[in-house]
Amino acid sequence: MIPAKPNMGYSNKDAGYALIKVLEKQVAQLRRKVITWNDVKKGMPEFNKGVLVFIPEEDNHITSGMWDISENWVLLDEYRTPESEVTHWAYLPEPPKIKDI
Repeated sequence: MIPAKPNMGYSNKDAGYALIKVLEKQVAQLRRKVITWNDVKKGMPEFNKGVLVFIPEEDNHITSGMWDISENWVLLDEYRTPESEVTHWAYLPEPPKIKDI
């Protein structure tokens, strides 16, 4: 536990709560960066939204794709339908932040 500064009027309990809040915020930020794979048997992404797709029968191929309005997968980088079954999909991670020069 982080010791509280005696003349600041905070107790160790207050410092602990403050630390927990900071850590919870950091965990939330990290979770947004982690890719979570979704089983297609449990649900599909929104129509026409770019996602990552996993195709195990095509040498564990991971590529960008979308579930189109006709309920077919389209592989975006190759603009084709997959020859084998897509088993999992994941939302794309947030793009990097580019600092102004």
